[in-house]
Amino acid sequence: MTTGIQGRKSSMFFASPRSDYLTLANLGSGVANLSPASDEPFSISGWYFTEESSPSYTIMSNRQSSVNAGYWFGLQSGRGSFSIRHGSTTTLIQSPGREDAYYSGPWIHQVITYDGGGNASGLTLYVNGAFTVAGTSVTLGSTTNTTDPIRIADGYGASAYGMKGSISNVSFWDKELTPAEIDHILHGNNGGRGPGDLNYHPSFSNCVGWWLADHADDDSTKIYDASSNNNNFTITGSPVLRKISP
Repeated sequence: MTTGIQGRKSSMFFASPRSDYLTLANLGSGVANLSPASDEPFSISGWYFTEESSPSYTIMSNRQSSVNAGYWFGLQSGRGSFSIRHGSTTTLIQSPGREDAYYSGPWIHQVITYDGGGNASGLTLYVNGAFTVAGTSVTLGSTTNTTDPIRIADGYGASAYGMKGSISNVSFWDKELTPAEIDHILHGNNGGRGPGDLNYHPSFSNCVGWWLADHADDDSTKIYDASSNNNNFTITGSPVLRKISP
């Protein structure tokens, strides 16, 4: 774990689903552009605090249309979930447990990893550092999305997929994070549970983007990328930036 590093105290509260979210214009295909192909490994990590029971919330998604390829990462009916659209098929994996058991706290840490092997069996979902579910064997077709914007706190489909609650320290990686690397994130707050400074993470060179991470320039219009890649998100609506995190 990362020790001796002060936690990153930054989060955003989203009060109005589908009206409050962060958006980044489509950057093109490839994992470096946050739109990985089926042969590219990746991971997404994020912390959230639910404000409702049995929620369907988005943490991060590059799909804003249900018919377009790409990924969606969040909660569906209170369960940690990840779906990926490839060709005309959508593959979904879900935690067998109910993350809305943590309704009104504490914060939840959720991670999806993918090994880049071209099959959904290479997907693994972790909640609070623990393995929850792996994908079943399905060959993945094209997964890249060169059309839709990338959003935090909003995704495709029904209005329920907007966020009502708080999100903190979202990061995107160009590798399949190992359980030990996930534990570095989970226990990043000066060696305790909570987000810390990913600059000290052993695989930080693989971090493509890191947001809501107490960047000095974050304001009411933009959330800056705390990695070196300058993938900065624009704020839509009136979400509230807070000095509060797990």
